Amino acid sequence: MVRRRGPGAGAGPAPGWLREVRRVGVPLTPLGAGSWRPLALVQAALDAELAAQPERAQPVHARAAQDAQASGDGLRALRHWRAAGNHAQAARLAEELVAVYEARWEFRLVREVLDGGPAGGGGPAEASRTLRRALGQALFETGEAARGEALLRALYAEHDTPEPALLFSLGVLAARAGQPGQQLAWAEAGLRAGPSEYDHTRLLRLKASAQLALGQLQAGLDTALEATRRAEQGRALGELGAALTVAQAAYRYLGQPVACEHALRRALDVYAALDMPGRSLVLHNDLADLLRTQGRLGEALGLLRAALPVAARERSVMAAFLHETLGEVLFEQGDWAGSAAQVQAALEGCAAFGLGALPPRLWPKLAEVRLRAGDPGGAAEALAWGELCLGAGGPEAESAWAQSAALLALEEGDLPRAEAQLARVLALAASDEAVRRAGLYGLAVRQRQGTLLPGDLHTLPALLRGLPGVDAALGAELAQQPATPLPAAAPAGPILSVRTCGALAVSVDGEAVPMPLSKSGELLVYLALHGPSTRDQLVDALWDGSAERRHVEYFKVAARQLRAALSRPAGVTFNPLPFEGAATAWPQNSLWRWT
Repeated sequence: MVRRRGPGAGAGPAPGWLREVRRVGVPLTPLGAGSWRPLALVQAALDAELAAQPERAQPVHARAAQDAQASGDGLRALRHWRAAGNHAQAARLAEELVAVYEARWEFRLVREVLDGGPAGGGGPAEASRTLRRALGQALFETGEAARGEALLRALYAEHDTPEPALLFSLGVLAARAGQPGQQLAWAEAGLRAGPSEYDHTRLLRLKASAQLALGQLQAGLDTALEATRRAEQGRALGELGAALTVAQAAYRYLGQPVACEHALRRALDVYAALDMPGRSLVLHNDLADLLRTQGRLGEALGLLRAALPVAARERSVMAAFLHETLGEVLFEQGDWAGSAAQVQAALEGCAAFGLGALPPRLWPKLAEVRLRAGDPGGAAEALAWGELCLGAGGPEAESAWAQSAALLALEEGDLPRAEAQLARVLALAASDEAVRRAGLYGLAVRQRQGTLLPGDLHTLPALLRGLPGVDAALGAELAQQPATPLPAAAPAGPILSVRTCGALAVSVDGEAVPMPLSKSGELLVYLALHGPSTRDQLVDALWDGSAERRHVEYFKVAARQLRAALSRPAGVTFNPLPFEGAATAWPQNSLWRWT
């Protein structure tokens, strides 16, 4: 950039330089306030020519650095100080910039300052321990976990008395790896090391999150609220938002959703006022998950889809968590393919960011999604991977794995294995939801065994409270078609079996009967649940209240195809789908087996 300089400002362009430059055809972009910038190709050529003349380059870059710093463009100033060879000034400016960017969670900009990029020039030759520590944390916060961890551990090994900021970074590293005990140890060591007020506050919230992960819920809330008070007293708004983020998690674990949402929205207001989109990502994720549990799926979906591009732009570790939560929302909407894609994206993010705590709960979810999508082989593969990392996940991850293993066993007809895994879930009692899901699928196992009694269904309303739609559908099936023991004597006619747990499967006396159309399968399931129904009732139910002619005609096709499919097995010598005023599937009703 070229700027007119006033009297006493030092060497500058000769009088009339602008007229001469324009006369020879050099393209310039006016920036205002007497400044112009050459186009990019011209700028590159001028920079190369200047670099070949070191005696001129040093004062030119020094002047450019002063101008950039005066105009508030710190990154450009840093680049010019480095080009001028003034490493002391570059180091001072780098520390100032890094302090600002770290407080705002703008780790991508920390890397630009310290690790190449527009302001870097290949790495911080002038880097102090403070800058090397900041670079280490920025690396694992932006997807280079192994390199960041190596740098932080090397710094720790250099001194017997590491500074509190380094202990904080090591604590964050332990949190990412799913090691809450080590995280707590680093936080407490940092608090004992005489930290600054800023470090004291963030070490407190690091300690609080470790306590929550270790199940010390009230202690974690108390520590988070202490961090909140210190941040308010010190007017550290960035740390106030971070402390509120931990406090809302504690409220949620303690079953206080109103206090949880209040803390979340207060923290979001703080970060909005500070214009800190990177810090808001945690809150958007947690608020979306809270909305999901309240059944507000549309609101949750909007939050997540707005936050994911920000996470990608910032190269934020939160991308993995956002993908996980989006996978949960899509799961509850019955979008199995979309849910599986999001869980897979979350797993890929775990690999990039070195997240050890997340995969133990992601693999069981991927297993269940694949099972719901009719891919038991893929579900078994996901469970195998999940079993390898169970040690890093704690009781909740082990419970989720056992639940998915039970569903797979139920799908495969291995009822003893399903019972054993559900008993494991009940013994772990990792959460109220996990216990209720295990109870619900225990009823499904007993139905399959033929041991479910009508009195067993009295517990259904309590079991279904707050469970996702797919579980509610199973509850409805159990309530309407309770299983009873089959008669001891062999039935006189063929048995029609319909399985709806997982992909729809229909068989007659063990012979598979493929459904010719998806609506044929839906028609069969509806008749099994509701019994004899008129054509109008069926069209209304299968096409969401539509009475259009095209739907009526398609219903006739689906009914004919279903009748033909059920007639093919050798033992079927009767009309399997009679229609005399009302349709009835399989008129010999005692020979149904509903699973």
